Amino acid sequence: MLVASQVYGIRTAANGLCFSKDGQLVYITRRFDIRPDGSRLLMEDFASLVGRNEQTAGTHFKYSGTYEDIAKAIRANVAAWMVDMERFFELTVFNYIYGNGDAHLKNFSLIADGEDYRLAPAYDLLNTALHVDGDDFGLDGGLSSRIEKSDVMDRTGHACRLDFERFAAQTGVVGRRVAKILARYTTLPESVVRLVDRSFLPEKMKRSYLRIVNERIRRFVRVSE
Repeated sequence: MLVASQVYGIRTAANGLCFSKDGQLVYITRRFDIRPDGSRLLMEDFASLVGRNEQTAGTHFKYSGTYEDIAKAIRANVAAWMVDMERFFELTVFNYIYGNGDAHLKNFSLIADGEDYRLAPAYDLLNTALHVDGDDFGLDGGLSSRIEKSDVMDRTGHACRLDFERFAAQTGVVGRRVAKILARYTTLPESVVRLVDRSFLPEKMKRSYLRIVNERIRRFVRVSE
C-alpha cells in the first residue's frame, strides 16, 4: 500500500501499522466511504457491477472474468471514465509487477462523488506471491479474452509490456499516457528498496519481496517479436 501511494502516487486508502499490547503488528485502514458526520457514501464493488455472484458464477465468483470486464463497467458507470480508466490501468500494471494475485472483482469499487461515481481509492494491495505461488493475475481470464497475446505470453505464460499496451488500447487509455505509465515500471525504484528495507518483514522475506518484483520486471520488459 505504501509503495503504491508513496512511490507511484496511486490513490489508496489511508493505512498504517500499530502494535497490540502483546506486541503483535496490527494493520489499520481508514474507511473512505464514511463522511466526518458519520453518513455513508454509496459504494459498489465490481463483482456486483458486472453481475457476478455465487449463484451466477459459483463459489469463486470474485475471481471469475477479466480486467476488461472491469474496464467496461467503468466506461458504463463513470461520467469521467477516461480519467478513471487511466487510474485503473496503472493499478492493473502495479498489481502485476508487485505480485498481487488477489486483485479480484471485489477488490475494485466505485464510490459516489456528488451526483457521479468514481473509481474508489485502491485497497487490499498485497504481494501475495510472498505466500502463494499462484497466477500472475487475480482474475482467471487475465487482462482480456479478446486481445491477441504477445509471443512472449504464448511462449512463457507471462504477460510482457506489449500485452499491457494492447490492453490499454482495448480499454481506451490514450497512447502517450500509456507509454508514460509503463515506463515507470521498467526498473525497480530505489525508494521501493528503502521502503522494503525499513519494513517489518523478516530479512528473508525482504529479499524474497525484491526478488519477486525484479522477476516480474524482467518478464515485463521482454521484447515481443
